[in-house]
Amino acid sequence: MLPSSLRLLIALIAGILLEMYGLAPLSTIYLICSIAVVWAVIFTWISVPATYSICLTPIHGCMIWLMWVCAGYFVSAFHDSRLHQNWIGNCLRPSDQWIGICQSSEEKSSTYQCVMEARYLIHASGKTETCTGKVLCYLRKAAYAKLPQAGDLLLIRKAPTQLAHRTNPGMPDYAGYREHQQIYHEVFLDSMEWKYLKPGKTGYFSAIATEWQRFFNYLKTSCKHKLHDFLFDPDIRGFAYAMVTGDRSEMDPAIIQSYRNTGTIHILAISGLHIGILFGTCMFILGLCRIPTRMRVLIALLCTWLFVIFSGMAPSACRAALMISLILLPQWLLKRPVSSIDALVCSAILLLMIHPAWIMDIGFQLSYLAVAGILLYYPFLHRCLQTENKIVKKCWSMIAVSVAAQVLILPLSIYYFHQFPVLFFITNLVAVPLSSILLILTCILLIMPWPSLSFYIAKLILTTGYILQGSIQWFHAMKWSRVENLFISFPEMIWMFLCLIGMMAFFMNRTKIALSMALLGFLGFWINRDCVFLQSFTQRKFIVYHIPQVSLLEWVEGQKAFSWLSGNRHQQDDIKELSVSNSLFHIQRQDLAIDSSSCTHVFIWNRTQFIQLDGRKQQSLFIKEATFPCFIIVTHNAKPDTTWLQHVSPRVVIADGTNTFGTIAKWKNVCEHLNLHFHATSEKGAFILNL
Repeated sequence: MLPSSLRLLIALIAGILLEMYGLAPLSTIYLICSIAVVWAVIFTWISVPATYSICLTPIHGCMIWLMWVCAGYFVSAFHDSRLHQNWIGNCLRPSDQWIGICQSSEEKSSTYQCVMEARYLIHASGKTETCTGKVLCYLRKAAYAKLPQAGDLLLIRKAPTQLAHRTNPGMPDYAGYREHQQIYHEVFLDSMEWKYLKPGKTGYFSAIATEWQRFFNYLKTSCKHKLHDFLFDPDIRGFAYAMVTGDRSEMDPAIIQSYRNTGTIHILAISGLHIGILFGTCMFILGLCRIPTRMRVLIALLCTWLFVIFSGMAPSACRAALMISLILLPQWLLKRPVSSIDALVCSAILLLMIHPAWIMDIGFQLSYLAVAGILLYYPFLHRCLQTENKIVKKCWSMIAVSVAAQVLILPLSIYYFHQFPVLFFITNLVAVPLSSILLILTCILLIMPWPSLSFYIAKLILTTGYILQGSIQWFHAMKWSRVENLFISFPEMIWMFLCLIGMMAFFMNRTKIALSMALLGFLGFWINRDCVFLQSFTQRKFIVYHIPQVSLLEWVEGQKAFSWLSGNRHQQDDIKELSVSNSLFHIQRQDLAIDSSSCTHVFIWNRTQFIQLDGRKQQSLFIKEATFPCFIIVTHNAKPDTTWLQHVSPRVVIADGTNTFGTIAKWKNVCEHLNLHFHATSEKGAFILNL
């Protein structure tokens, strides 16, 4: 039975999405909210005859639902920094300097990646004004500079620019991901364009928050140093550090990808597994000290929330800690039990009221859908196999949990990651117990004061880590362990959700409504897929991909494609961008040609000219006037020729990822002067022309 609060959650999410995508003006929301509030007041305080009351009850319910929609809209608008008058994007000038405070930082190979909260703008005239807004900063390392920590105050001598959407067809949109975190600007800084400042006087609560941030950073640094002293293997050390802190920066990206491909990436995120182990351990230790039950619960919850703050307050960690709090506090303090599904829905409402942008966070979505699947479907799946063998029963219980979690996250994982781990139920059978042991041993190692015992615990950690990493790598090496390059649209994802939910409901209750829902979802999904497949027979596209140091052009006609590659790509036979586009556009035949000549190339396709200007080659611009609609592709820093551009008059000038920022700026200025359309893939992503 689904809780009634689920309708309120749906209304809250609808309001957040309305504001986030600008689907409704603020004046309309104010009007709807006013009508709903007035109706609720009248219906509550004025006595209505029973006959009319029954008829008006559905309208009253709709008004309450609309009030929650408006609440979601207002909460999202309140947290949207772009609506603030002093947002950095509204008052920024190209010559401005600014001061910001570091919120989080991560060390890269040649830069420090920091999320800065802007506080002050310093104009060229010397005038200073306050501002708000987050900026993603890439600070080039300097000999005198250390990694900025949370709470550090920095002076930035360069104005930030808007995030660039450098995306290719079917690839993740990193700028869109950052924008959902309220980060709309970025800046790349040399070592002389930033410096540390002494923190000035701040508010009481800001000072306390800064001190706590520094304390937790000190703990993380101490954990990193101790793990480095006892764990000599960098892969095991990085995995242990990620299990404790949620920070994967110490791990090899290839290892992280192997966990993602085998369906075990969730063990690297601070989630219910970690929170449950920590809470259970605290309760066990406090029970040995004979502390009263209520005090034991409060202390364990306090330790749990401190760990959530220490690990960075990831959505999955906040969800787990908040669910435990909502279940245990009423039960132990008020003697009123709360069901797990009610706690799940209420925790989602509370977290979205505090962080409405989390509705677009992939971790938030996967965490809640996985737990919802476990709560709804695990009891049914667990009863499907009845046995007296304890080992088989335990293994089946873990498999049932994995399958139940995958039921609701399957459409979402295919939509976002375009793959499906076939052996997820087997890999989790190995990874979950081993990672739990590894987490407990790592925590013991970090708090162990005696080096002699720490040495033997480190040996156990290394042994367990080798078994876990070896198992994951073995499963990852199997080509059939996952299905890749699966692309579904948003409507197809909704149809898949409807089909899976209907199937599970039919298996559990055997009702005609559930069967009809499953069949409707199945038919809707395949009709949508067939329509897209039929459209692929008549498609005509020209694509300029964004790949650093590589120029890749592609012409698609029907289910055939021709690609032209020029650059320094070492593995030219395995281009990820092409394999993705083949699945996305249903391409059955792919012809790839590699540029090895020393002249300017002119391609004519579908009565359209495509001229590739390569700055490494001697240009032989024999085309004085375009006979067909013309497109120019600028590669490898080719220089603009204003006179020739006036004669050719191209429809669009495209600069791909092989050009420097200086070259792109020159071409942009020339195109603006000649009133020509200009597209830089480094700013707007891949250029796609539909004919």
